[in-house]
Amino acid sequence: MAIYKKAEAKEWAREKFRGIENVLMPSLREANLGQGRMLFLDEAGVRHDVNTCVQHGFFSTTVGIEGVPIMLHETVIRPFYQVVKDEAKDRILLDAYICNNTMDEQLNNVKIAEEEGFDCVMVAFSPSFCPRTEREAYEYFERICDSTDLAVVAYPSHKYNFERFHPSRFSPALVDQIAEIENVVAMKLGVSDISHNLECIRLSGRKVMLNTPVVSWWPLFVLELGVQWAGSAPYDYMQTPDNPRLVEHFNLLLDGKMKEAMELYWAMSPARDTFEAFIMPMVETGNYNIMHWKYMTWLTGMNGGPVPLSTARLYEHEKARYRDGLIRSGISPREPDEEFYVGRVNYR
Repeated sequence: MAIYKKAEAKEWAREKFRGIENVLMPSLREANLGQGRMLFLDEAGVRHDVNTCVQHGFFSTTVGIEGVPIMLHETVIRPFYQVVKDEAKDRILLDAYICNNTMDEQLNNVKIAEEEGFDCVMVAFSPSFCPRTEREAYEYFERICDSTDLAVVAYPSHKYNFERFHPSRFSPALVDQIAEIENVVAMKLGVSDISHNLECIRLSGRKVMLNTPVVSWWPLFVLELGVQWAGSAPYDYMQTPDNPRLVEHFNLLLDGKMKEAMELYWAMSPARDTFEAFIMPMVETGNYNIMHWKYMTWLTGMNGGPVPLSTARLYEHEKARYRDGLIRSGISPREPDEEFYVGRVNYR
């Protein structure tokens, strides 16, 4: 259970949300069952990834698994959460990503996260949700928050098709309404428009912890606007557990040491440019190229392994670009590629 009361959630987040939050996706493995081979949770791979997140220096990880129907929650989501929680041992905050097909599935996923001792939940709107008004969108989100005592990280994004309500694709006024909810403690601003983000911070920054996942905006947001956390994204790609320079870059900004922070920023800019060039266009369409995320983070420490459909395909020219970005940033990418497709724990 959470160590704070619901009424204390915002204060708790002000203390705890400091640094960078990455993403932890389930590691899977192939195994025989009956008439053929199927994908199962790879417990050893999950444990490897939890430890790697800790070694990277992230203060929190978003434990992401989407689209699982409610009849599989007990056999897919709960075991995944249990392994993550057991391995984390309170060394890193655990933030369950809640993005399901229906309201009932959303509510049940939140319940599992609370029962398994997660620290908070990050709530997205269901892709099938089509509100007629902004008020209806607010009430949808409020219902999920009311169902739990956990701290809630909101994810206001362009992905929900709310552009009919506001030109920004997620109204800053709606952001501010959601910020008033008792246990909404933070927001990942998912509209890739700096003016939208600045307006939201001016409106709601005293009520909740806001951030931008765009690395190139961090010097402005941290030094001038007081932002103290960033997430969630596969930031692992830009550093290694032995050289956690993106985390160090952000921490230097928090300490007001811009000169030292920018030296790290420019040193890793080839990897950052590659990251943004490949990730942002897919995100802008409302999708996540999960296989690419898995590959990028496998190159710098994570387990990798098979990815269930649906996912964008991963091509050789893309892998070459990811590798080149790391090499030009002074990082030696993982070898061999064939390990990625089964996961490093199983490969060895």
